[in-house]
Amino acid sequence: MKHQLAIVITTLLLTACIGSKVVVKPDSTFDAANYQRFAWMHEAITNDGRNSAYYNLDRSIRKGISAELVKKGYQQVAKEQAEFLLDYSFFQSVSPDRGGIISPRDESNAAWDNGSDINGTSLHNHYIPAEIQRGNLSLSISDAKQGHEVWQVTMTKVIENQMEDEAAVKKSVRGLIPKLLRELPAK
Repeated sequence: MKHQLAIVITTLLLTACIGSKVVVKPDSTFDAANYQRFAWMHEAITNDGRNSAYYNLDRSIRKGISAELVKKGYQQVAKEQAEFLLDYSFFQSVSPDRGGIISPRDESNAAWDNGSDINGTSLHNHYIPAEIQRGNLSLSISDAKQGHEVWQVTMTKVIENQMEDEAAVKKSVRGLIPKLLRELPAK
């Protein structure tokens, strides 16, 4: 399970910049005039040898988000001095395929289509999954003094390839983070 989650997280990062959907929570109350200094709400993951994939991913995400916020004019400080705190989470959602002319409705029909023609036209020749998997990355910003959330953004992407390496993840983070923070006002 742990390995599968790492694969999903990796895949999210690798494909997040292509065809992803970014949604800022509508009732976000972040006002850049009130915030200058930030810190992370929770400590970074430590590398104990058992979770190196998570450790590397956590480090890449934190570094990317922090760098993007600094580019926007914010300052990273110790948690005690911060005006706002950052937290992020990953999760996966799976939904059954809705069916249709080229989509199977159940697992037994999810198969390789070898280019069969419908009305003389070849519609597809790739694997059609019976389930749609989506990777989700959510970033929350909370007021450090009041403790309530003032801004949240979630990025969702259909997972297409679950087998990628760590170098590709780091490269993807560079494209993912600016898109995730695009709507956050600069200082």
